[in-house]
Amino acid sequence: MLTRDDPILIVDDDNLVRLGLQMTLEDQGYRHLHTAKTGMAAIDMAVRYRPKLILMDVRLKGDLDGVEAAQSIRQKYSCQIIFLTGSNEAATRLRIEAAAPDGVLVKPILPQHLIGALEALPG
Repeated sequence: MLTRDDPILIVDDDNLVRLGLQMTLEDQGYRHLHTAKTGMAAIDMAVRYRPKLILMDVRLKGDLDGVEAAQSIRQKYSCQIIFLTGSNEAATRLRIEAAAPDGVLVKPILPQHLIGALEALPG
C-alpha cells in the first residue's frame, strides 16, 4: 500500500500538468515528490530516488517516450506505474497494456481521479 512517506515520481513534459499533479498530491499529504520532463530524466530520477510509484505520461518529448522509459525502469527495479495519456487510440492502448501498468489515467486528470487511482493500487 502506498503511504504518504513513499517517494513518487511525476513524469510529464507539460509543466502545468506536472505542477497540477504535484499540487494535488501535496494537498493529500504526500511529501516525497520528484519530477521529470523526459524519459531519460525519468530513468535517472528513478535510479536515484527509487520511487514506489511513477506517474508516467505516455508521450514525452525526447528520445524515449513514457512506455519505453517505464520498461527501462522496470528492468532495473520493481515499482508501480500509472500511465497518463491524452490519447485513446488503439495503438497507444496496446502499447500501454503491453507494459503491464498498475493503472491508466486519461487526461485531463481530475484530482479525485488521481486520488482514486492511488487508493486502488494493489498492496
